[in-house]
Amino acid sequence: MNAPTDLILETAADTLRFDARTGALRSLRPQSAPDQEFIAGPQLPALVIQYLDEHQDFRQWRSTQAEHTQVELVGDEVRMFFSKIAGRNLEAVLRVRGGPDQRFSRWRLWLRNHTGLQITDVQFPMAVSPYQLAGTPGREAVLWPLNAGSLIQAPKPQDLAP
Repeated sequence: MNAPTDLILETAADTLRFDARTGALRSLRPQSAPDQEFIAGPQLPALVIQYLDEHQDFRQWRSTQAEHTQVELVGDEVRMFFSKIAGRNLEAVLRVRGGPDQRFSRWRLWLRNHTGLQITDVQFPMAVSPYQLAGTPGREAVLWPLNAGSLIQAPKPQDLAP
């Protein structure tokens, strides 16, 4: 997990690791329990964009399809730039800001769509977390980042449907 291609961003509470080639989130660990990993499964792209093609069929683009990708750590911010995604006139700029005085990381996305196609969904950040969290059973919590977000205490699998 600690490949030389990782960029490390820390907040007051967490350590995040990003793949320096792709921008993908590789690891999220609390500083209070650094052995506990919140990211599970295979590496995912930094973002996925779903759209309607010329025939109104649903399709998707992944950041890994960009002809040009730039990922860098500047101070307390990871900056990612993807252009010519899937050969289209489509650009995405992602920024994740942290810092030792910040409790939370802040995630931002700018998308420039000059394809003429309708974007229907943007999935960012891409992360899969294990259900079996460490700690005292029944005291776990998951932050659901949809809209304003909500904190789900002691989540059950049925609470986490896609």
